[in-house]
Amino acid sequence: ISRALYSLGYLALRRGNLREASGLYQESIAIALQETANLPRTTWVLACCLEGIAEIAIAQGQARWSVLLLAAAEALRNAKRYSNPIGKQQPFYERTLAAAQTKLGQETFVTLWAQGQVMTPAQALAAGESVPLITPPAFSPGELTAREVEVLRLLALGLTNNQIAEQLTISARTVN
Repeated sequence: ISRALYSLGYLALRRGNLREASGLYQESIAIALQETANLPRTTWVLACCLEGIAEIAIAQGQARWSVLLLAAAEALRNAKRYSNPIGKQQPFYERTLAAAQTKLGQETFVTLWAQGQVMTPAQALAAGESVPLITPPAFSPGELTAREVEVLRLLALGLTNNQIAEQLTISARTVN
């Protein structure tokens, strides 16, 4: 069912019906998330849906969200060890990436890509444009160091200690 919904979403997107495509992708994701625990081969459907929503996001001027979605999809493809490059082989994938890089600049793109790589699909979907670019602050609020503020911001995004440790290349104990 999730594969069929993904395919219908893809067709709606190709026809320019962003609202319908988004709804179908969301429905497919809800089912795929349930199936993923039992059927790792369905993870490509989830990744493709995230990539489709990323295309919708870039079309609506939400480049930051688009990058987070694409990065989360890439991480999902790599984590499940089941490779099906269906979405990545479509021309829209490269166009979406290029549009995001152009709009955001390489440095911002790379920072957001790193953030998206440690997000779960649900976190990436929930992020929308509300996710700020995480960069070290020019000053430290209160008695916190710049690194502590970085950890705090990642924690506020909903990342686990292990995900934060991986992104900042520190130990989970240090994060704690």
